Amino acid sequence: METVTGEVLNINNEYRSYQEYKAAVDNELQKSAESFVRIGYLLKVARDTDILKESGYGSVNEFAQAEYGLDKSQVSRFIRINDEYSEEGYSDRLQERYREFGYAKLSLMLLLPEAVNEEISANFSKSEIQAIKEEVEEEKKVTDLEVMMEGTDAAQQDMNICQKVLHQLGYDQPELYMKLHETLKNTPDEQMIDQIVDVIAPAGEHIYSVRIQGEGRKLLSIKGANADPVIVDMRSEESQEYTWDKFIGYLEDFCGEEDAKENWENLYGEQLPEQEEPKKTEVAPVQPIKKPSKVTKVKKPERKEKERRDEDRQESRTDHESDSSGTEKEPEAAGKSGCTDASDGDEKESGSESDNEEEQLPGQMQLEKDFPEYCPHEQQENTITYYNSDGTWGLKISDIKTVPAELYGAIYKLMKYERTGLSPEQIVEMDELYREKCREVAELRKLQEAAGMEEDNGEA
Repeated sequence: METVTGEVLNINNEYRSYQEYKAAVDNELQKSAESFVRIGYLLKVARDTDILKESGYGSVNEFAQAEYGLDKSQVSRFIRINDEYSEEGYSDRLQERYREFGYAKLSLMLLLPEAVNEEISANFSKSEIQAIKEEVEEEKKVTDLEVMMEGTDAAQQDMNICQKVLHQLGYDQPELYMKLHETLKNTPDEQMIDQIVDVIAPAGEHIYSVRIQGEGRKLLSIKGANADPVIVDMRSEESQEYTWDKFIGYLEDFCGEEDAKENWENLYGEQLPEQEEPKKTEVAPVQPIKKPSKVTKVKKPERKEKERRDEDRQESRTDHESDSSGTEKEPEAAGKSGCTDASDGDEKESGSESDNEEEQLPGQMQLEKDFPEYCPHEQQENTITYYNSDGTWGLKISDIKTVPAELYGAIYKLMKYERTGLSPEQIVEMDELYREKCREVAELRKLQEAAGMEEDNGEA
């Protein structure tokens, strides 16, 4: 087999440089994206008109499968691409703003909320869009109930959304906070916006993923000095703009007049983490310097010292209540689930209310033995650890200090309800159907009893 090398290409003068080669690839990708929009439009025509009437095919899916080997999911994907990216959502033309993206990026953006896509430009690479997609998917894994159970950060309680995002960003990115602090102190007002953009978005554009306790992930989008900063709520898929004047004003509120390190420690009540010294390495002149990423994913920091102190105080109060009552309380949740430890087994052997329980029948299942993933496992007093159906960790109620102990039972029931995936309306409808069937069965039994009495009277 003949191997085609770069030398052959040079001899043929097909691509005289990498730039020409890259332009050719970009051009084909552009054509590809536009082709997918047109294919989606043509499939819509087959779906919405009688154009297939003479073909003998009963549906667009049947036609696409037989003629082109496209299954139902591929047909749906083409149609969704047209819905999302064509002009007015129903044409054979790609929207102007998407014509520079290429199919690879558009295929990722198809899976993102529209509000998030509005903040992504063609300058974002495929890997950067993939990073945003991962943040969106990660937030989808967290249920509304789990977000509610997180409580709120007391320091952010009276802040608006933009202030909360900047406050959290400063905590997650101490090095960025220090740079912004110095910029605010040493920059004239007329140059402030440009300098802040240089710090917070070195590549000209940047998207930060920040997670706010009790609210979920937010995206902070910076698109240069000529566009106002935008914050997108990943859960509600709503976006809100803030003028640069307000944005910088909020930054100044957090930075203050003191030394940057001292101000950070006063603001967050912790010691500033030590920054590792970057290793000095010489870059060869021919080696391209890696461009800064335009996406910063949410940081998962260790729990704050303040949270640890709050937990210690809560455990201390719990221990005190147990001592003052004279006896240690039995966890309500563990009693309901039947999940016990070795000490419980000893008590049962010595004689307890379990002696009066029904005798275990052969082949009978036990919840804690046969279905342990559905049990709330005991951790400590007034603690429930809730596990998902696949056995993965779900939620540990003892981590939630804002919930009174008397509500734990109700919260556990809520978690079990949420796991069904049913809405309240669906549950009510199922209950009504169940009641209706019970009434039908009762009427049927009455008819059977009446028929039986008539037979008895006839025999007599």
